[in-house]
Amino acid sequence: MLVVNNKKFINRSYLIFDKGTDRHLVQMGKQKYYSWVEVGSSFLLSEFSASYLLPQILFYKKSYTFRSILYKRYILNFNKWLKKEFYLTNCFKYKYNFHAFVILLKNNKREHFLNYLKENKINAVISYTPLHKSKAGRKFVQNKSQLKNSDIYIDRVVRLPLHNYLKLSEVDYICKKIKDYFVS
Repeated sequence: MLVVNNKKFINRSYLIFDKGTDRHLVQMGKQKYYSWVEVGSSFLLSEFSASYLLPQILFYKKSYTFRSILYKRYILNFNKWLKKEFYLTNCFKYKYNFHAFVILLKNNKREHFLNYLKENKINAVISYTPLHKSKAGRKFVQNKSQLKNSDIYIDRVVRLPLHNYLKLSEVDYICKKIKDYFVS
């Protein structure tokens, strides 16, 4: 799904969406034939995928509200004891969609921390490699300068579980286990 919040990008999004063609203009009756005018891909959903996406769109407010409750539960739990064992990364400067709960470890002992969480059946993840270190990033990044902050912080980032099937009691359990790791 693509949401466009600026009208000047709508036409280009149609072009990119449909293999770089202006086919939408034919469908709207504005021209007789379509042509390739932009770089694009085939983003048309299958009926099966669309049937899966539609309920998510219809209930996005409910999902957003629930995930915000889970997120705030993490914050509430951590604020009771957290000093400088790790840092919470979101300061709510902008509206947040609550897609992830990320912490930044004070030290580089992430693997040890992740193993501890795994032993306690907590599925925390790292998620991705920084763009400049990825295969595509190394190929396409023009400026070959070092991104020192990215290199420092990537080894300290951990995403805690945050999904629509997580329970408040599970968030409490995760927070307790993390407290046990750092405070005990």
